[in-house]
Amino acid sequence: MFRAAFPDLRIIFQDQFGEDDKVCSHTVTQGTHSGTFMGIPPTGKKVVMPGITIARIVDGKIKESWIKTTS
Repeated sequence: MFRAAFPDLRIIFQDQFGEDDKVCSHTVTQGTHSGTFMGIPPTGKKVVMPGITIARIVDGKIKESWIKTTS
């Protein structure tokens, strides 16, 4: 769904650190709205969305994650 709407989608990791079973990532997601997204027709506008993700890792796999975007 995201790749169809934003074919040039990029997620840039600005910083990442972990402690115990959690990893925190500061990211910036960006792309150009070139396809329909959730019923919204393409605008051709560039979207930039900074955010933070915290993931809980169990046996080397993500079991839970929490995402907060700041746009």
